[in-house]
Amino acid sequence: MGPEVNCAMNAQYSELVRIITAINNTFQRFVDIVTPHLEPLARGLVAMSEWHQISKVLNASGWLPHHTTPLGLVADCSGDVCAARNKLNEYYEQNWSSVRGAIESQIVEYNIDEEAKATFLEALDAHGYGLHRSVCRVLFPEIERMLRTELFGRRTGRENYPKIVETLVEDKTLDDFLPGGWFDFEYFGHLTAAVMEHSDDAFDERIFGLFRRVDEADLERVAQDPVPNRHAAMHGYVSYSSRQNSLNTIFVADYMFRLISSFRNTQTAME
Repeated sequence: MGPEVNCAMNAQYSELVRIITAINNTFQRFVDIVTPHLEPLARGLVAMSEWHQISKVLNASGWLPHHTTPLGLVADCSGDVCAARNKLNEYYEQNWSSVRGAIESQIVEYNIDEEAKATFLEALDAHGYGLHRSVCRVLFPEIERMLRTELFGRRTGRENYPKIVETLVEDKTLDDFLPGGWFDFEYFGHLTAAVMEHSDDAFDERIFGLFRRVDEADLERVAQDPVPNRHAAMHGYVSYSSRQNSLNTIFVADYMFRLISSFRNTQTAME
């Protein structure tokens, strides 16, 4: 090779080395930036996986997730749905005083009217006295009153389920329905879904919409659902009389009042 060829090859080699060095430096900077975040990211991914498993067990056992749910207790059941159902029932029975305090401390802070707060506290009293059947029949009408007041501007009137949901979700995003975080996603599904798929050992997370009208063909499935349906409860089609029925209704009402409070706070901030 002549001197000119060698010179050209050396120049190309030098440029290649420069490019590789630049890429390596850029990659090293990327590693330096990312490395501190890898451990928290890994922990987050593990937490998400653990929550997914806990959520599946909760869903299959018929319990709605709530900020009072002892997630560690559910995790200790290692996927045993029956064990989780029974242990949660036992937990809420034995720890009702502290659970009630945790719920009440949030309710009194919600931006809802005094009538709703008083009604909710009466429902907590009823549950504490073992009047589980009464809880559904107290809270569902109060939820509807609040929805009519907030959505339609009146206390009276009859709006069917599609109209309530259509008005509720109008001009809103999914984030608007998750004021309490991803726990609320389960409630949003119960609120908006209209179809339940059922197998012998698990309930699909969609289940029946909370306010969906039911007919004779629905009753058997509705009666098996630990999350009460408003129409079935208020018309006496199903007697929701268990502690689980009662607590799930309390959790639903907590979500609905938190949601309405969030809507009110957002509206106030915009004014």
